[in-house]
Amino acid sequence: MKAVYIGAGVDLIPFIVYDSIKTFIYVDSQPISEFGMVGWCEKEMYRHSFLNSLDKVMSQNKLSNDMVNDINYLEYRTEDDRCIKYFVNTPFPEKVDMTLYDEISSSDTLIICGYHPPSSIIKMMPLLKNIICDNHTVYAYDDDDDDNVINYLYKTTNHYNYHLMKETTCYEYWKNENIQPSIKGNYKIEEYSTIKELYQSKL
Repeated sequence: MKAVYIGAGVDLIPFIVYDSIKTFIYVDSQPISEFGMVGWCEKEMYRHSFLNSLDKVMSQNKLSNDMVNDINYLEYRTEDDRCIKYFVNTPFPEKVDMTLYDEISSSDTLIICGYHPPSSIIKMMPLLKNIICDNHTVYAYDDDDDDNVINYLYKTTNHYNYHLMKETTCYEYWKNENIQPSIKGNYKIEEYSTIKELYQSKL
């Protein structure tokens, strides 16, 4: 399994919970902008703390930074060779290059937590089988957004396996210091056949 996470920020929860997945492709427009192409290259949009926060969360989860000479790409590995390939400063889909496209197109799992990427992500993933979701994101159909991956999933006739990461005990998941290997035991995985079933289970 190989997973793609658009708008990943410093969220390592899927990496921790799904330890059977060896390679994760993380994509985010930060630190240049937190909002994709909005405010691109404007000084006030730059997120100065992002890279430090990212390194800290990676370190506390025993991921070391493989030094790569590219300001838009970071690579982190564990001792057992699990890997996060992180494409930073990369709004999706505007800044997708062939290297990132090849990584996405060879992945079979999509993580949709928090941010809903454009539906073009599905078209880039011919091998897609699994979709990982969490219990803090709304997966409702949006009448005001035609180019929304969730809307696409409501309409598609393709079958995917939907996995809901559900906390057994509430905790302050948004605090970086809480993102530790030990949180794996605080999650159970529920499986659904459609995005609609998954959304209704959360109501």
